[in-house]
Amino acid sequence: MPVSMTESFIQIRRAPLLQYYVAVLLAMLALTGLLDLFLSDEVERAVNLHHIIAGLGVIAFAAYGRVALTPLPITGFFAALLVVSAIAAIEHGVHPMLLNAVYCFYLCLLGLLSARILGRQLLLSALRLSAWLILFAITVKNIFYLHDIRDTLSTLQDRVFIPSVVAGGLNMEATFALFAAVFLRGTRSYWPAFIYAIFLAILYSSRAPLLGGALLFAYEIIAPSKGASVLFKQLRIAALILGGIAIALTLFASPITQFALSRFQDIGYEPGSEGRLVLWQTAPEVFLKNPMGVGAGNAIPDIEAALGHDVQEDNLHDIYLQILVDLGVVGFAAYAWMIYGAARRGMGDKGHNPMWIAIGLYFLMGVLQFRAYDPFMFFWLGLAWHSAPPEDAGA
Repeated sequence: MPVSMTESFIQIRRAPLLQYYVAVLLAMLALTGLLDLFLSDEVERAVNLHHIIAGLGVIAFAAYGRVALTPLPITGFFAALLVVSAIAAIEHGVHPMLLNAVYCFYLCLLGLLSARILGRQLLLSALRLSAWLILFAITVKNIFYLHDIRDTLSTLQDRVFIPSVVAGGLNMEATFALFAAVFLRGTRSYWPAFIYAIFLAILYSSRAPLLGGALLFAYEIIAPSKGASVLFKQLRIAALILGGIAIALTLFASPITQFALSRFQDIGYEPGSEGRLVLWQTAPEVFLKNPMGVGAGNAIPDIEAALGHDVQEDNLHDIYLQILVDLGVVGFAAYAWMIYGAARRGMGDKGHNPMWIAIGLYFLMGVLQFRAYDPFMFFWLGLAWHSAPPEDAGA
């Protein structure tokens, strides 16, 4: 819909401030464990920093004067979520995760509106600023715990265990470092940030981020190059492969890397993977008993009932299994429709917006981690959905 010259001028004046707002919100949606560094372990919180910052988004809605409607696939998923959870609540009750799902929908609306006001260039600037905020927070925190890191690495008898600025532990922290690197794609800092993220994954002995890094590197090999000749593309692929081999050989020579890679041999024989395998083995049983779903967030309580004891996890660490058990066949079909819609939008962008690469990486790595109702991902979807490649992208 065309806008008047006055409205366009107002949007331009609002955009720079909104750019910083989006950058900070993106960072805080990642740095969900930041408050835990300053609070006692006994303090339980229902509200995080990103909730407060996201609440300020109401100002953006009021200033803009209207709401950017969610695309049909996203609307369909949340409609299915609410209907299935409402019906399942009769037998299984209402889980607090349902409120988090509503928050995800709000963030998607906020992302759609923010992207519409900002435009492509300011949005890319916001992404890059958020990446630096995330990497800065991780680095500063690790400097404070450098003594503990050195003590652990001196013996290599166990993994590095220090506080994380990302809720979910060091695995998630290394994952968000990888996402931050993706946000810097298209700048000179991208590859250094990528290597730093891989370094963190090795330092923390985190399997999922290492696999995510391998997927991202494989994508870079086959990714289309803007306006490049066939020769340049071939040289780029050769350079990436040779550079990857050189870095891999250098890293593999390190005892720290060898220790991190040895964790892949321990799958099924150590507490972290044992707990997940138990959840994954029990989840199909719960689904077969409740093919229409148990309601958002109720998968873990029902699995605990099936096992006859509590589990330490609060999610299945598999977004697809989580949706299948929580929302049944209808909710899973709606989620698959949303992913299909996102995939079509992302492939149409041809890698020009790094947000789509991060979203694609999320859905691939979601087989091993994440909660499915992740606020950051739905904010990403809102920011990316209507983004268009630059006019000269195919030149």
